[in-house]
Amino acid sequence: MGVAYHLDMPPPYRMKPGLYTGSLIYSVGPGGDFDFGNQVSNLNDTSLTLNFQLEVQHAFVFEFAPGSERAVLEPPGGWMAWMNGRGAPQRLYRDLPFRLWSTGPFRVYKRCARDLGTGCAISNEQGHQVQVDVALSLPGGIEYQGAEVQRLTLPSDRAGALQMESVSPALNKPGQLHFKVDEQAVRSMLDHPGSRYRGEVTVIFDAEL
Repeated sequence: MGVAYHLDMPPPYRMKPGLYTGSLIYSVGPGGDFDFGNQVSNLNDTSLTLNFQLEVQHAFVFEFAPGSERAVLEPPGGWMAWMNGRGAPQRLYRDLPFRLWSTGPFRVYKRCARDLGTGCAISNEQGHQVQVDVALSLPGGIEYQGAEVQRLTLPSDRAGALQMESVSPALNKPGQLHFKVDEQAVRSMLDHPGSRYRGEVTVIFDAEL
């Protein structure tokens, strides 16, 4: 004789990674789950325990282009318009593209070398600093609270990390990190001509839920 089973489970890409275990106990003997007849005796046990074990391992890879560790912020179209006297840029920005392989849920947050407001600080040699906003866009198939991830602002601590859910596997799909300095901050930067503003931001993609 043999035993076969069918495991009823959610799609694996919606499950957290890890080891899943469980047991099912059947009674053996007259009137039990396995009843071999009243003339059968000398059974070596009165129960049969089936132990189940399922391990979920997700693919999780981010691939950035060479040079993506440095984000140079510029106005849309470059600096020529401002240099030609057309007024202060409305923003400084940089979008960093990446490729994503993900088959399960994960969390995202950022860490700043120096926090400023809801973003991270960049500063010049004199200590003047402005806020850089950091946001994330992810490919279709990955959602946050049931909605697509488009320019979603990243929190600055692990406790507030955003948990992304997989609606379908994302295999070699495009995403972007967005860095932006708003117009008011840009105007204050222009009061310090010749300065170079720098800062450091670390974006953490955490698949260990």
